[in-house]
Amino acid sequence: MKICSSNYRRAFSHLNELALFWYYLFNGSRRNVRGSNNLLLVDQQALSLTLKNVSFKITGNENTVVIEKGARISNTRITISGSRNKLVIGEGCNIGHLSTSSLWIEDHDCQMFIGKGTTIGGATIGVSEPYSKVTIGNDCMFAHGIDIRCGDSHSIIDLSSNQRINFPKDVHIGSHVWIARNAQVLKGVTIGENSVIGTGSVVTKDVPPNSIVAGVPARVLRTGVTWAREKIYREAVTSHDEPETAISLPIN
Repeated sequence: MKICSSNYRRAFSHLNELALFWYYLFNGSRRNVRGSNNLLLVDQQALSLTLKNVSFKITGNENTVVIEKGARISNTRITISGSRNKLVIGEGCNIGHLSTSSLWIEDHDCQMFIGKGTTIGGATIGVSEPYSKVTIGNDCMFAHGIDIRCGDSHSIIDLSSNQRINFPKDVHIGSHVWIARNAQVLKGVTIGENSVIGTGSVVTKDVPPNSIVAGVPARVLRTGVTWAREKIYREAVTSHDEPETAISLPIN
């Protein structure tokens, strides 16, 4: 596996700089790569990158993993089986800080994009079957136990026609989406920006922007909202009662 820093191909001029690069990049991490012309492309500010307990298992040819500056990845398995696939982890992402994560791609010509500033406590994100794609926007916040995939990895056959009926469908998650713990996002779903997905939800249909959804299957509980990472308190509290407009949601 060829490893480059850059934008993305800056050469190291000093051996000690190269040693530091390898230490910060692969401290506690493992690589198992079989094939040819597989690339790990690391931004030129590679020393601000932290990989801890990350395993790379790649089988195939011409696969590309891009890790942009300031990313922090821990307790994560990155698995690619096939050829001409691409995984991009955006600037300032933080993945695997609450529990184990798995980013996996099967087959050929697949893509997975994770936008800058996105935080993932622990998730399994899978792209399977040729030309499939999962895209995650900027500044998303995922808890742990999240499962996102765009295919079933196995075939379901209609007996009357003897044809397969469960083909993959891309998943698109907009920017600034909060997905609470143990939620699942199934194939073919688009989640609009600024939305909130409740704990344990199974999302089977598109979610409008600025919405809260929850349940199995998930349904829209409220629209016209957004969310913030920081806690915002009322300036003056005259009662311990919640405002009449408040709703109780399983989003912890």
